[in-house]
Amino acid sequence: MQEFLQKPLSHIPRNNEAPQKLKQIEQLELKDAFLAVTSIANNDVKVLGGFRFKGNSQDVENLIGHARTKLLGTFPNAKHETIDYQHRKIDTSAQGTQMMATVYDVNWFLAANDLAGIKTLMDRVDGRLKDQENTLPSDAAFRSASAHMPASHAMFFYLQPKPLVEKLVALRAATGT
Repeated sequence: MQEFLQKPLSHIPRNNEAPQKLKQIEQLELKDAFLAVTSIANNDVKVLGGFRFKGNSQDVENLIGHARTKLLGTFPNAKHETIDYQHRKIDTSAQGTQMMATVYDVNWFLAANDLAGIKTLMDRVDGRLKDQENTLPSDAAFRSASAHMPASHAMFFYLQPKPLVEKLVALRAATGT
């Protein structure tokens, strides 16, 4: 096993930044982190994610600011805007058909590549969106899968394969292969 892991581990930078980042994460008590692919259509993938934290947005920015700046650097001609929505400031960066939106919503950091998606997510986090039938806990397959999880866990991964399989079946029918 050590021999197998030797090559990938050699690519990990050796510096003192990792312990500092871990300490920042511990201090922020990050919880409820998630990443969701909400739709895949015509080579357009909608993704949103976020996490809940303790502390303030500046503490989170100290943790993730460098990574966000690096990501935005890959879009040198991006148009940056701040959009007011429900007394919050959504920061957007868009270049062509690509966009990224981020917002601090009380004790949540949220990000999406779709403005409508991040607004819906904010409405859900703030309790303005009450459509319980479209949430994971209302999905029978999710309830069944999560019922087998221990009461306390560090990470949980859930995949709804049905929509993906339906897309693959449609693609297969369209291409005739």
